[in-house]
Amino acid sequence: APMILLSGPPGSGKTRRVLAHFRESSDTLILAPTATLAQHLRHEMAREGLAFRPDRILTLSKFARQFTEGQEEVSNELFQLIVGAALRRLYRPEFTRVADAKGFAAAMARTMLEFDAAGVSARHLLRALDRCGSNEELPPAFAAVWREVERDIERRGLNTRGGLLQNAAAKIAFTGIGGFTRVCLDGFAALPAPELALIAALAGCAEVIVTLPEAPNSPSITAARERLLAMGAMEQVLPWPQREPTGCVRFMGESVEREADEIARRILQWSAQGVPFRRMGVVMRNREAYQPLLETTCERFGIPARAYSGTPLMDHPPARFVEAAANALLSGWDHQQTIAALRLGGLPSGVLDDLEFRARAQYPAHGLKELRGLLRGPLRMLDRFGEFDKLATAQLTARKWASQLGRLHGFREVGLVPDHLDAKGRTAYLGQARVFDTLEAALQEAAAAFEPKQQLTLAEFWAVAHEALEAAAVRPRDNRREAVHLLSAQEARQWNLDVVFLCGLVEKQFPRKHSQNPLFRDAALLALRGQGIAVRTSEELTQEEDFLFAAAIGAASREVVMSYPRLDGRGQENTPSRFFSHMQAEIEACPVVCPEPSPAARVQPPLTLLQDPALLAQALQRRKHFSASSLEIFLKCPLQYFFHKTLHLRPLPPLPEDRFDFLAQGSIAHAVLARWAPTRLPIGQLLEEEFDRFCREQHIPRSYALEAGRLRMQRLLTPFTGSYPWPDPLNLRTETPFEMALDAETLIRGTIDLIVSDAAGDRIYDYKFSPSKRVIEKLDSPTTLQAPIYLRGYEAQAGTPVRGVFFVGIKEGDRFKVTGWGDGEPPSPYIQPLTQDWVEQKLSEVRQAIANIRDGRIGANPVDAETCGFCDFQEACRHALAAAAVAGGEL
Repeated sequence: APMILLSGPPGSGKTRRVLAHFRESSDTLILAPTATLAQHLRHEMAREGLAFRPDRILTLSKFARQFTEGQEEVSNELFQLIVGAALRRLYRPEFTRVADAKGFAAAMARTMLEFDAAGVSARHLLRALDRCGSNEELPPAFAAVWREVERDIERRGLNTRGGLLQNAAAKIAFTGIGGFTRVCLDGFAALPAPELALIAALAGCAEVIVTLPEAPNSPSITAARERLLAMGAMEQVLPWPQREPTGCVRFMGESVEREADEIARRILQWSAQGVPFRRMGVVMRNREAYQPLLETTCERFGIPARAYSGTPLMDHPPARFVEAAANALLSGWDHQQTIAALRLGGLPSGVLDDLEFRARAQYPAHGLKELRGLLRGPLRMLDRFGEFDKLATAQLTARKWASQLGRLHGFREVGLVPDHLDAKGRTAYLGQARVFDTLEAALQEAAAAFEPKQQLTLAEFWAVAHEALEAAAVRPRDNRREAVHLLSAQEARQWNLDVVFLCGLVEKQFPRKHSQNPLFRDAALLALRGQGIAVRTSEELTQEEDFLFAAAIGAASREVVMSYPRLDGRGQENTPSRFFSHMQAEIEACPVVCPEPSPAARVQPPLTLLQDPALLAQALQRRKHFSASSLEIFLKCPLQYFFHKTLHLRPLPPLPEDRFDFLAQGSIAHAVLARWAPTRLPIGQLLEEEFDRFCREQHIPRSYALEAGRLRMQRLLTPFTGSYPWPDPLNLRTETPFEMALDAETLIRGTIDLIVSDAAGDRIYDYKFSPSKRVIEKLDSPTTLQAPIYLRGYEAQAGTPVRGVFFVGIKEGDRFKVTGWGDGEPPSPYIQPLTQDWVEQKLSEVRQAIANIRDGRIGANPVDAETCGFCDFQEACRHALAAAAVAGGEL
């Protein structure tokens, strides 16, 4: 039978000719490389009203399986698990250091599948390596592991894709295909040995038409063309399409999120002009970064969008819940890991917030019984976890472990879709069921990696099961036709759309720079090519990027929109790809856009005053006394004071590894100096004692970072205590408390770090574990109230005059700075006169602040908006939203 090769540039009509044959004759079969393209072609024919059997448009793999009955293809996930087991079993010295490294088994599996796709077996590779005479150690070791993998796959009665294609070719050559007189292969960009063998078998019993794009810079396409011609194919070259030139638009988003927003805005513009959503597509080279973002953005803007690539299973909460629960069980129910699992279990956040707040203060801690003791009421999921407690030391078969772990995500009860759900809700409901199916299948794949009767501990099974979960992907089930297509660069090759958006045109992302395979360097692959083994080198893979770009822009008939983000996730400038300048067009503006909010979501004016008498009375009841620091907080932001001092809200206690923060270091430094000043004991000894006490009380685990922090504090405190002119211990007092009645209703309390007495009077010192710059800024800060409060409070209590009040920055060792008001310190530009007018002025500000508190003022009015990013309550404060609304004229 004749074999015809249709070649030509994108848009030249290759697919149109194939579809014309399909319409003309019911005995024409179309084979596509991917399920995405096969489904796309079915939709094209269905939109024309053509009735046909679905098995007339198939993927090449699905077609081949019809001729390999009794043989199953090993899945990529199971293949990777088998590779990992072979690595552990053989324990090759060449791979000893990396055999258990995360991702190594996956890299080995990918390389093996590349050779398999080229029609090469492990034995074939070993013979070729012997003939090459290479002195490299890794390729022979790789081939030995691969041979072990092949034996394992054969023992299971499975086969690889390459093996199945070759077996199907042999069967077709013997029996024919029956029922079809013409077979069209459309959308292929590479035709390695197994595919060519199948094409040769098809050509023996039917007319074969193969389409290939014109891409002189693509080594894969060039090689496929040469092989087809060598097989006797007659080439028909189609000319460049005669159509209106495709328009080009370029824009640059400030960030990847703004880039996605602008794409959505332009999609809506085209839709308003009458272009159906199905005639638009977004092409991504960096699918991992862009697909989730584009799906979310399109949903926000009300744009129906359909992705064709699967998402990692571990991106979905049910899988992450199983992972977290298994890790918690293996850890002996470590409280931190157990609460992380509960967070993923779909429980009400209020219950978990209270539990986590109580538990964090006791981290690290273990045990379900101890965790239950922190609850205010029953928690069913903890009881469910208790059912698994006995399994921590049990030994079961792999199948039983898969079943037990499958129960963790909640006995699977998908059932019928509830009637009350709308179309969007039904899609989400069925999508969740798809996640459960994939999770169960991944656990069964992990079980298949073990012997059926082998007894395993949970730790042994989970080591393999976790790899299976990480390798699995959730395949989308979305049959919507009227939706924007979210396509990878490889998927976009055969699409014909009106408008194509090419996003993420950043250097090293598109075009992607392919590095050499560490197992087979390019030199080794080129040497193997002389032995008839054709696996692409890194140079050839990089050259394929130009073909992918050309195919993507060729998919658009009306306009190509190219874009990239100016800044990356770290805020650094991106370098635009050379593809971004492929078409000369002005770079258009990218305005900040957002979906039109619903009336209920519009920004409301923030509350600035407590007007309810009962609420105000309750708030005042909570504040019996004040401190200098609390009044300074009010001056900085009344709302922050309300949250912190009136409502007594607190952030989550830090994790053990985060507890040695600047606040903790300041507390330790204050405690050390309080003991050192009157005793003059060795500073290192005191620091060690206070440091150990703090770590013991706060349950802080020892670590390299913790020890480095202790040494850093010692390097700061030792020169400080040695450089400052400290008075005789008999003339000073430390940690001195005071109380001051500002008026009949106002009591202010505080504790003074250091008081130095001499014949001229007393001096007050307050240590600041802050950089000198921050200490100096207190001189002119409008929120500084501590100095006058300490001065007047001490004078009222001690009955002695104060010569000066000073802040001492101790964070810079012997480069410390003393700043304040009064005398008794060496002259300095950072020492100002202490006058009664200044004291009275500041006390007047204190009275005004207290009056505002009693009036119920709680407005979000920060003195310095730049500090809002460090506020514990920034997520509950609407200051930024209100400011934006005012600027936009909404308030």
